[in-house]
Amino acid sequence: EITRVPLPHLAAVDIALVRVNRSGGYGAAVAELSSGKPLEIGTPTELLRVNPDEGAMHTRLEPLRHAWSPETQQLAFINSNTELYIFSTETGKCMLRNPLPQAPCTFLRWDPGTGKTLALTLRGNGVGIWSVESGADVKMWTGMQATDSLMRLSADSKSFDPTSACWSRAGQLAIGMSDGSFAVWDSVSSQVSTPSRSGKHKAGITAGDWIDSLFAPALALASRDTIKISKGFETAEWGATAIKLKLGRASSRNSLGGDGVTSPLSKLGSSSSSLILRKARTDPEGLEFIDLKFSSGGKYLAVLAYPAHSPHAKQIVVYEVQDSRETLVAVREYVGNSEDDRPFAMGWVGGDHSLMTFSQGMDTGCVRAIIPTGSGSSSEPSWPADGEPSPGRMSTGACTATGLVVALFDTAGGGLAVLFDAKLQVLSRITLPGVPQSMSLHAPPIGGAGVGSCHTMSVSFEAGGVQVWKL
Repeated sequence: EITRVPLPHLAAVDIALVRVNRSGGYGAAVAELSSGKPLEIGTPTELLRVNPDEGAMHTRLEPLRHAWSPETQQLAFINSNTELYIFSTETGKCMLRNPLPQAPCTFLRWDPGTGKTLALTLRGNGVGIWSVESGADVKMWTGMQATDSLMRLSADSKSFDPTSACWSRAGQLAIGMSDGSFAVWDSVSSQVSTPSRSGKHKAGITAGDWIDSLFAPALALASRDTIKISKGFETAEWGATAIKLKLGRASSRNSLGGDGVTSPLSKLGSSSSSLILRKARTDPEGLEFIDLKFSSGGKYLAVLAYPAHSPHAKQIVVYEVQDSRETLVAVREYVGNSEDDRPFAMGWVGGDHSLMTFSQGMDTGCVRAIIPTGSGSSSEPSWPADGEPSPGRMSTGACTATGLVVALFDTAGGGLAVLFDAKLQVLSRITLPGVPQSMSLHAPPIGGAGVGSCHTMSVSFEAGGVQVWKL
């Protein structure tokens, strides 16, 4: 027995591992509760505003990346001068200003388990780690010892070029490199794992996601045309049984998506056909992967991709993970209904039950729920309804496992945030002071109180600046 966590009486309880000390001692396993109660959203209240003249400026070539920690109530962002700023809602003032190497930032996020460790990646310059508890400057990790599979942070002559990264709830950070290699840093033990030959991709890693399971956590990584899923990730090591999974060659067109959209389902023949396991290789007729999202139960893997010959025709494919993670079965796809309905973002709500898709056109945007076992019937809600106008071009969208869905729009008067429940019923609208650029959306942290017991949202703007709201 590691620990015991008292649970309140609930109709339904989902337990997910948040953090366990794997360095020899016993840590705390925390239960994430899902009571099935209706989503409660209050009157949106501004918690923090950082203006461009306070450091939150950017250029079109260097967008303003930001990350909000609901656990510590701290906002981090990297501006166009490649400076890291951290502001606190407690004082409303800057806590840290740290110059970084001049390079594009591809990732900036707090660890989802504790919200106390911030990770960032800079192209060609490595990974930066900052801890709330230490308060010291950012520690740059620019290389790793190739002779040691598990090691502490260090720097040597073998620098790497990070192209993507993702956190697990257990505090493990997976970093994908431009050469197809990757590393996993464990924030609990400060150790690093490098892959065996079975884990390396032949092209740069473009996306990744974790299955946060108490008994069998796993990591999926995608490169240009290949997905690999580990069977397990018990310590901090990529298992030697990592399986390569690749979409089959598909050359037919899907009538819903118009010309230039590849349908993997049409190649497979039916939704119950298994994918063929094969070595990674360039497939000009296949799909190239740009994002991965596991459902919270790990039953499904949603993929955002585009045909190699048509990069603008993005589409979403939902796979069921079967046979101890050795097989992916394509069960649903969504390619949009027109040029004004192209998916560009996605997220899961309600466990394994519903995938929210966010689509945009020149001056439009829509949100649609996809049920993996459904067939695209009218039971899958969408917004706005057929025949109703969109408030503007959708800038971005996000959702939480608790069922909160938010879409941001570029409107004639500036910006608009529309809040929905999981059935896409409008809960609230927030008029934004400018055109929104990016968003970070968070459910209440475990055991949160006061502001920490509410959903929170942070938004950056095209003209600069970041705002944080309590929802």
